[in-house]
Amino acid sequence: QEELEFTMNAQSCRITGQTFHLDLPWDMVHKTEHWQDYYLLFTTKYQAHAIRTSVLSPGQEQALAALLDRVKPGWRKT
Repeated sequence: QEELEFTMNAQSCRITGQTFHLDLPWDMVHKTEHWQDYYLLFTTKYQAHAIRTSVLSPGQEQALAALLDRVKPGWRKT
């Protein structure tokens, strides 16, 4: 199983690993959900990138939610 690193800012979500690299602009994320133990970033109706909450510190999870509030307003209502 490959370990991935997520780096996020106001422009994009960057996902990198040993064999994987993706620069995902926020406008390409169609839907964002917090579901059980994951944040899901949907790029299509059926495909999403998952961020496990257990790997986030409380501060990181708060920062992620605040960033999503800025770049995907209304995401909490979905």
